[in-house]
Amino acid sequence: MQWRSIVVGLVVLRLSLSCVLWLAFGLGPNVSWGFNFPLTFSLHKLDLLFRDEKGTHSRDNSWSQRIHGQRYEETASTCGKVGEESLKRSYLSFFEGNRDEYVRRYSSFPDTLKAKMKDMAKEMFYFGYDNYMKYAFPEDELNPIDCEGRGPDVLNPSNININDVLGNYSLTLIDTLDTLLVLGNVTEFQRAVKLVIDNVSFDKDSTVQVFEANIRVLIMSTPGSPAKSDTIDDPEVIALRTGIQLLSYFCPDAAMTAQECDDTAVRLVRQTRAALNEAAWLRTVIAQQKGTIKELQEDLEQLEQQVQLVTADVSDEDLRAVLIKGEQQQMCSQGSDGGEDVAETTGGERGCMSAAGTGELQFIEGTMNANMYCDILKQSMIPSLRKLGRRAMQWRSIVVGLVVLRLSLSCVLWLAFGLGPNVSWGFNFPLTFSLHKLDLLFRDEKGTHSRDNSWSQRIHGQRYEETASTCGKVGEESLKRSYLSFFEGNRDEYVRRYSSFPDTLKAKMKDMAKEMFYFGYDNYMKYAFPEDELNPIDCEGRGPDVLNPSNININDVLGNYSLTLIDTLDTLLVLGNVTEFQRAVKLVIDNVSFDKDSTVQVFEANIRILGSLISSHILLTDPKHPFGEVGYEGYDNELLHLAHDLAVRLLPAFENTSTGIPYPRVNLKTGVPPDSINETCTAGAGSLLVEFGILSRLIGDSTFEWVARRAVRALWSLRSNETGLLGNVINIQTGQWVGKQSGLGAGMDSFYEYLLKSYILFGEKEDHGMFQAAYESIQNHMRRGRESCNEGEGDPPLYVNVNMASGEIMNTWIDSLQAFFPGLQVLNGDVDNAICLHAFYYAIWKRFGALPERYNWQLQAPDVLFYPLRPELVESTYLLYQATKNPFYLHVGMDILQSLEKNAKVRCGYATLHHVVDKSKEDRMESFFLSETCKYLYLLFDEDNPLHKSDNKYIFTTEGHVVPIDKRFREKQWRDMFPCEDGVLKESEPNHRPPPSNISNCNRIPEERRYALPLKSVYMRQIDHMVGLF
Repeated sequence: MQWRSIVVGLVVLRLSLSCVLWLAFGLGPNVSWGFNFPLTFSLHKLDLLFRDEKGTHSRDNSWSQRIHGQRYEETASTCGKVGEESLKRSYLSFFEGNRDEYVRRYSSFPDTLKAKMKDMAKEMFYFGYDNYMKYAFPEDELNPIDCEGRGPDVLNPSNININDVLGNYSLTLIDTLDTLLVLGNVTEFQRAVKLVIDNVSFDKDSTVQVFEANIRVLIMSTPGSPAKSDTIDDPEVIALRTGIQLLSYFCPDAAMTAQECDDTAVRLVRQTRAALNEAAWLRTVIAQQKGTIKELQEDLEQLEQQVQLVTADVSDEDLRAVLIKGEQQQMCSQGSDGGEDVAETTGGERGCMSAAGTGELQFIEGTMNANMYCDILKQSMIPSLRKLGRRAMQWRSIVVGLVVLRLSLSCVLWLAFGLGPNVSWGFNFPLTFSLHKLDLLFRDEKGTHSRDNSWSQRIHGQRYEETASTCGKVGEESLKRSYLSFFEGNRDEYVRRYSSFPDTLKAKMKDMAKEMFYFGYDNYMKYAFPEDELNPIDCEGRGPDVLNPSNININDVLGNYSLTLIDTLDTLLVLGNVTEFQRAVKLVIDNVSFDKDSTVQVFEANIRILGSLISSHILLTDPKHPFGEVGYEGYDNELLHLAHDLAVRLLPAFENTSTGIPYPRVNLKTGVPPDSINETCTAGAGSLLVEFGILSRLIGDSTFEWVARRAVRALWSLRSNETGLLGNVINIQTGQWVGKQSGLGAGMDSFYEYLLKSYILFGEKEDHGMFQAAYESIQNHMRRGRESCNEGEGDPPLYVNVNMASGEIMNTWIDSLQAFFPGLQVLNGDVDNAICLHAFYYAIWKRFGALPERYNWQLQAPDVLFYPLRPELVESTYLLYQATKNPFYLHVGMDILQSLEKNAKVRCGYATLHHVVDKSKEDRMESFFLSETCKYLYLLFDEDNPLHKSDNKYIFTTEGHVVPIDKRFREKQWRDMFPCEDGVLKESEPNHRPPPSNISNCNRIPEERRYALPLKSVYMRQIDHMVGLF
């Protein structure tokens, strides 16, 4: 009976019930909420909502028994003719259909296909074996990607992942010997044995794992071969047993003459005697240990006795005479017939050989018949196939209905919140439902702390509680598993990739970073100097846009003063090129003047030009000469004079403001433009203290530090009384916040950076107090995610943009400039939080091969798509590596370096990426690419750089310029003229404390995690998922 009306009615009824259950309990189809769960109808789970109060046990064999029981009884009474047997069928009967599909697939295997698979397995072995012999032997393993050998990690003895296995004894060759025989290649087997005899020695300063040395080397077979190993597991005893076993292998046959066999045997007996002496030493060591294991001693004694039977009172001449006797040759031939494998070794009972009454050698116990061994191998390879089931009934109408229902709900949520499936609008983003991210848009006003361990906890919290109480019968253990368990698979993928970084590769990356710098620098000098920047695509120079003064994207930075050359001066010293540094300094002195009709941004001129001139002057005149003799005859402080001249031309920005906060722009010749706006960003006004402060202390004029510090204090006094946060844009005349967004990116970043770096350089308590208060406010109001980076449940830490007054989230994007913050956290000693935030930005880099200027963490998509070769992520990577020395960060640097080389390199330099997805480019190479990006990449891989080896300590400005931490910067030649202002901690006396020592007080990650992943695999995989990598 196929009554369409009835069927349609049932379908509609079921879908209606599904909708009701969906809305009431969230128990409709198992829709994926961020994960790919199967779209199956789960009405039977309603059983978990109703519990029998009359003793029904929680371990009933069917969740749906109590719901469907009554229905089954009614069916039996109404349709009695169906029969009792039909009532006994459980829901498992739905899977009985289409069973023949499995029978058809697995019931036979043609001989031709078997032969093909056999040849394929053989080719697989020889492809690996031949390349090992070609590129790696005599080292232990082959690195198949780089086609080079690998041995123990001698520079990192704690790298047990490598050193437990590799002992510098040609491991792969030894481990593969019997496989050659299994494949029937007797000739290659014998050649390999000779190579082992001639090249392998266990007299190595190698610390290996007993288990690995035992199973891989001792019996010369791969794990799982037909041999046991409950004997003494020590490299010296391994040498002893290996010698005896090799002797048993070498027998005269068509491929080996009797003379060759005799010579081999004599050489092996000599090696065996030497190993016996080592075994005696080992026995003495064992006897000295507490709780000596009797079985080990007995095993060693048996081993010694057997070797003595072989070697005692047998001279080399006698042994040669014995070996050529026909009876011995016959026994050897029997032992090697058909490529027979090594006999079993159990507790020294291998026997190998014994001396007969006449001194003849013959095989005794343990010889295994070759045919018997082959039979065992065949039996072990027979697969055990299990029968599988498949659901029989696939109601297309229900599936279509459910899909339509899901898509409809998705569309409603998308229109309401923008939170439906992450549909790709021009990008390859996963189609996953991410409703849990709504938590970031709403905050509990009833005491919920901003550092809850999950962004999604407040949305799903109640449902989780209901599920826990209602579905209590599932078991306590299942309730303890969080969604983090979904990321636990393939964790070793990260360990394998990031746990080591060879010195040869580090040197290669260092050279690559150097070549990158010089490719950009040489082309700038060739095609662009004395203009400000290089257009790397057209191979020509770029200066201010004089035809369009409103083009602040260009004119804020370019002032017609050879910007790239000045900004790059100290990078030449970092790369060790003293000659080019001196030539560049002379070019600056001879060609650069600031008497220009150029309107530039105060912030950019300060960090790029003023900072570089001061840094280069200090390095030129540094009596400690960290980079060698860099000074030259005739230098008369010209760079310092240029810096002073520029700073004087910037001073008008601080005049005629009622708050003391400077104008954003000045004309280098005429001062503040008449049409200048009264709004500036927090970073632009509050990031002048380092350069201005150093200049004041170098020339003894307090003016520059005074105006810069006054601006910082003015901004600080205008912070929110509720949250302690500052906005990002302020009116310099009224002191009103025009932009109330508080974050760590553009408009805010370097303000926080310079509070800490000013304290490090000048030692002013005021700076330290402001920074610590600001950092606490950041942690309390901007930080989301679990409390600990590397422990606990919930989403990874993330710093979001919030309203300065309330702490509420203002948007769902972060920008690339925020990637500097992990580096600042390292300087503050908060390495754990730095690790997590850095991993988030690195995951974005891995996805796009660059950092988009803005990235929307809710949509998993870029909001602003260009990447101007910014250095912030590289800077944080470098500082984290200096703090942890973890090879993970070398891999990060290599990924960045290779991405830049692949995606940004053009004819005459490296170009801005206009679009991080399609990798289209803009014809511009900003000066900070050479000044910072290349510098940090080079320093990351240059362990022996003078900056790392010098007794002097250095710090980098926000533009990456090198400044020493010097006691002269902690001494002022003037009295403090600042009155005590609200909210500011005043330093009333000069600070004579010495600069920080070389001993860091940072809260380093634990020593045992130094060479493990800085972030656990489960959390790293979680972050990769959250940015759409899988």
